[in-house]
Amino acid sequence: IANLTPGDYKDSNNITVTASSNSIAGYSLSSTVGSSTNTSTELRKDGVDTTNKFSSITTNKASLSNFDDSTNTWGYSYSTDSGTTWQSGDITGTPATGYNGLPLYTSSNSIKLINSTTSGSSSVLFKIGARTTTNQIAGEYTNVINFIGVANPNPPIVYMQNATLADCGKDMVDSRDNTIYTTALLADGKCWMTENLALDPTTLTQAQLYGTAEHPLTNASNTTLGYLKNGGGSSPYTAYPVTKADNTDYFDKPMVATSGTCYSAFCVNDPSSSNWQNTSVTQPTINGVTSIVQGKIGVYYNYCAASAGSYCYSESSSSGNAMEDLCPAGWRMPTGGSSGEFQNLYNQYSSGNPSQVAAFQIALNTPLSGNFASGTARGQGNYNNLWGSTRSTNLRMHRIDVGSNTVEPNANIERKVGLSLRCILK
Repeated sequence: IANLTPGDYKDSNNITVTASSNSIAGYSLSSTVGSSTNTSTELRKDGVDTTNKFSSITTNKASLSNFDDSTNTWGYSYSTDSGTTWQSGDITGTPATGYNGLPLYTSSNSIKLINSTTSGSSSVLFKIGARTTTNQIAGEYTNVINFIGVANPNPPIVYMQNATLADCGKDMVDSRDNTIYTTALLADGKCWMTENLALDPTTLTQAQLYGTAEHPLTNASNTTLGYLKNGGGSSPYTAYPVTKADNTDYFDKPMVATSGTCYSAFCVNDPSSSNWQNTSVTQPTINGVTSIVQGKIGVYYNYCAASAGSYCYSESSSSGNAMEDLCPAGWRMPTGGSSGEFQNLYNQYSSGNPSQVAAFQIALNTPLSGNFASGTARGQGNYNNLWGSTRSTNLRMHRIDVGSNTVEPNANIERKVGLSLRCILK
């Protein structure tokens, strides 16, 4: 505070204090006053004079004019809205307009100025104000103001391969490619992935994909990875066994709408397919494990790929249900059909009423990601298809078909079509 004259009051210049952190659990910025050589909340002449000083105010003052005029006093104030409003007190409580005194640096009750629960960056404006008596002695009155930034600890990593039911509801990491997925315990009592699988199996070795303990692949040989890449040479799979969602390298993007209409579980207002686009979202780092861009649409898999190469029958034949899949160890494809897990989950939310689909769509979080057939993605913005593990006919497997305002939990489709994939905890 420059040129503070006796009997007057004045603010300091504003300073901008910024805190940032990549911790997904957030961060805080707090303030105290004093140090090991300034063991008081006072502003002392030349930093040491205990007679000539400014005492810290101890209660909130709405303005500088409310400071005690019988003694030299000072206080702090901060703004979170670029200077429109100035306040004092902890941001996690109910800050009051105006000024107050900072606690001593040894106090456990520092004043929290920023309290973020997510990663990122934010700033406050900070200033001090002082009022003098008419007999103020000229000189410099100083102390030390501290700003303390603290990153909240990241939650422990939960790998899908080690998850238990108690972990359900947490974000989990697929250790095969470090993709982070949301999960939820739904009304059927089972733990579901609430995002489409985004694993690109053609970039990993068979051991990386499955591992001996994860997927013994009793119905497939060591050439399984080849089946995923080229469909095993049989007609339904050769053209497009594994296809990225928008037929480019950017298969791991969520779907949003240019018009403000959202094509997700929260938007069941019959959106048109003409105004959707893909937009990338970068996911956080969990304890040093960096996710790829999170897959909202995910990858389209024909059934040969979805079944981890264990169900690659020719177009005109098949037998039984899929015994393997691309899900992480400890997870599996849901069963389909009239008595399958898709049907049961739908019944839990809709009571079997086809018109009551919103609650189900919100619970399962089903983006209208379409599917892939005849060499192209189709139906994006109109429906979401998810594979089940249950056989329907020689040509077809059961699936669930989620539309903008309809759900068919007992649908089926040819195995050569590329659909999205969800997993449930075993």
